[in-house]
This record gives sequence, C-alpha cells and structure tokens, in this order.
Amino acid sequence: MGQMHTIRILCCGADNLSVTATDVDDARLESLRAKAAPQAAARGVPLRIVNTQKNPLRETFSYFALMAPVGQLVADAIAASAPGTLINIFAGIPLPTKHELDLDTYIAHGCFMFGTSGSRIEDMRIVLEKVAAG
Repeated sequence: MGQMHTIRILCCGADNLSVTATDVDDARLESLRAKAAPQAAARGVPLRIVNTQKNPLRETFSYFALMAPVGQLVADAIAASAPGTLINIFAGIPLPTKHELDLDTYIAHGCFMFGTSGSRIEDMRIVLEKVAAG
C-alpha cells in the first residue's frame, strides 16, 4: 500500500472513482486512514481500507497499483481483474524473480501490465500542493 499513490488517486478528479487500499499491517492502514479519509470525504470518493490478511477481497477491480515487489501480488491482481484492467507494478520486481501467472485470464480480460520506477520530485511536489490546497 503506497500512501502517496493512494492520496494522489483520491485527488485526481476522475469520474466514477472508488478506491480500495489494502495492506496486511494495521498500523500502516490506520496511518493511511488518518491522511486519506479526509481527502476522500472532501471529494466524495468512496474509500475502503482493508487488511486483506484478515478480510480477503472477493470482487474484481479495474486498476491495481502494486507497491511491493512480490510476484504473488501480480498473480492475485490477474485473478481479480475486471475486463480491461490496468496493473501498475510500481515497486518493480527484481529481474531474477519468477512466478506463475494465469495468462489465459490475463488475455481473456484484456489486462495491461506496466511498471514505473517511482515518482519524480516534481510529481511529489504536485501531490503535496494538491493535498495542501484541500
């Protein structure tokens, strides 16, 4: 779970947006709740914060931002993909890592995976300005 990424998506102004932020650490989730819930409420964006170790999710999603370099998270995203899902492997998975993926589902759902190397300083300034501006 990336706090900056979650707050950025809450503040982006996209239509028909709902956000589900997940982690397995309650302290990180509570830290996110304190920062993100006011942003979500101010923009009318439904926000769920879920410890998936305690409450596994069963629905599908159209966008995943994976913040931990774990192959199983990619496999889980494919399994929970809606048609046209984007899977952002933000953290980057180390080169020698191998993990089985369900490519039949990936193709059938028209998923698209991409990776990013992280935010530029300018990206962080933009997010900070948006949060400060309310």
